[in-house]
Formats: sequence, structure tokens, C-alpha cells
Amino acid sequence: MPHLFDRKITILLTQYPTTMASALCWLTDFPYTHASIGLSEDRNTYYSFVKKGFIVEKVTRYNKPGRAPFPCALYEIPVPERMYQTIKAVLEDFVQRKAQLRYTHRSMLLSLLLYIPYQMEDRYFCSHFVAEVLKRAQLIREDKASVLYLPKDFTKLPGARMVFRGNLHGLSEAYGLA
Repeated sequence: MPHLFDRKITILLTQYPTTMASALCWLTDFPYTHASIGLSEDRNTYYSFVKKGFIVEKVTRYNKPGRAPFPCALYEIPVPERMYQTIKAVLEDFVQRKAQLRYTHRSMLLSLLLYIPYQMEDRYFCSHFVAEVLKRAQLIREDKASVLYLPKDFTKLPGARMVFRGNLHGLSEAYGLA
């Protein structure tokens, strides 16, 4: 008989070496400022938003000679098969609609600085996007708007367990990513 929570999703938290990221660390009192979501079947692929818009990130993309390794933490969350498939479908929908999707500084700043849940259609920032995916799959059920989520909030989700802490180079090595 299969276990109730036989699948896992992953949340990758990273810290990019930018002035804005350093300021966000200071404001949020948390060492990571970027959140991505992945499926445990592929530890190299994560989905998120950056200034360029919606992206499918590859951990190995950051393993270039001379590039400083970005600090990161990886969290695993067990989910039932039904929820896993919903998350996978939501991510596929975002991939299909990539051209329509944009990054939003306005929502991020209003949410972070003033705690105002300002949301624009097809506009996301990284942690807003991850929370939106989790809400659509009903992993997050609380009344808090997805636009108000910050990277540190994902560490407190039921069942969330840190499985790696270090940097992206170390993550690649730990999971044998080429």
C-alpha cells in the first residue's frame, strides 16, 4: 500500500550577490531572498520569477568557473500524489504562458515594506509565484494572500524539512548534477 505522502516537492532558497538582495536580507532578517519551486523527480530544474520574468532555472547553470557560489538552502515537502500532479500541471501552465508573464517590483515592494497585498494579473515576484503555485494545489490554505509570502515563510510550511544548506556548487555535487 503506498504511503499517503509518497511524492515530494522542493523549495530552493538562494541569496544572489546584489545590493538589492543584501537590502532584502536586512529588511527580512533572513539570509535568502530568492525562492524557486521544483519537483523531486528533477533536482536540477526549478521554476521562479526574476527581473526577466518567468524562468526555468537549472542549478548547474550557476556552476561556471570563476563564478562565486551562491548560498542556498533546499527544503523538501512531502505531498500526496494528487497534489504533486496539480503542482506539476500548474507549473506546466506557467511554462506555456511564459510570454504573457512579467516580474513586478511594485507588488514586491508594497508587500514587503507596507504589507499591502497588491497583486496585478500575470505579474509575480519569486516568493509570490511559489506561494501562488502552492495555493492552487491547496498546500497552503490560510487566508494570507500569496503576494505577501517571503522566502522565509516556506521554511515554516507543514512537513518542510531542510535537506541541504551550503551553496549551489555544493548542491550540484550533493545530488550528482552534471
